Amino acid sequence: WSANHYYSKYQHEKKRADEAVQNAKSATVITNNVLQSLQIVNTVLEANQHAKQQITLESQRTQEDIKVA
Repeated sequence: WSANHYYSKYQHEKKRADEAVQNAKSATVITNNVLQSLQIVNTVLEANQHAKQQITLESQRTQEDIKVA
């Protein structure tokens, strides 16, 4: 009885530990995906900001050209 009892407890705890490891792996994958998504969003925001600055500069140049003409 004793050996069977302890083996059953071992199996139960091993299952819990395996599930905890799997949950940790899943959480790591999710965190990595979130970080990658944030990097993509930041890259897009930087590109948009740069584009807006270029448009502003071109608009200012056009206004100056119109004033001169």
